[in-house]
Amino acid sequence: EWMLAGRITVNDVVADQPGLTVDPETVRITVDGKRISPPSQARAVGLVVMLHKPAGVLTTMEDPHGRPTVAELISYQQRLYPIGRLDLDSTGLLLLTNDGELTNRLLHPRYKVEKEYRVRIAESPLTPVERQRFAGGLMLEDGMTAPCHIRCVDAGVYLVRLREGRKRQIKRMFGALGRTVVALHRERFGPIALGNLPEGSSRVLCDQELEQLYRAVTLESRP
Repeated sequence: EWMLAGRITVNDVVADQPGLTVDPETVRITVDGKRISPPSQARAVGLVVMLHKPAGVLTTMEDPHGRPTVAELISYQQRLYPIGRLDLDSTGLLLLTNDGELTNRLLHPRYKVEKEYRVRIAESPLTPVERQRFAGGLMLEDGMTAPCHIRCVDAGVYLVRLREGRKRQIKRMFGALGRTVVALHRERFGPIALGNLPEGSSRVLCDQELEQLYRAVTLESRP
């Protein structure tokens, strides 16, 4: 109807024939004299929130048994979902978002997004040989783990960086070496670090953090 009414022009020529095909990247299209552009191919950035998860809180938005959940620690207009999970007794950085594609990519093995944990064990420290085995990969019941990085920062305390996300993986890896994890704290997820955010608190990621997060999984985000 707009075309037949003469409201649309292509390169200043009235386009009054329905079905006309043009390349919007190379021609000038106007409607009622106002130039229009193709829709942006960039994705709209979803809301991403970081939460400092305390121990004793479930990484889920609701629990049929009435146990505390991370949903009780955040209050945002949009409905958010956790990106991955932390065990009930684990603490630290948890990201939540309403962007399903971002979630899928951050968790997909293809993108190898690194996560960093501070881990405390109960028994004797790992020997140099055991640390080498840990870093090179250990055989678990669901297969061999990928190489990772481990560094001792205190007696019985280690920083572990890995790009996998199997269920309870770090606890099972230490268990394979006869050690028991008594504290596990996530300090970083990809380019996002927990920093000094107080336990139980949350905040929205800033634009720079969002850009780094999207770039880590090769997603284009709208400026």
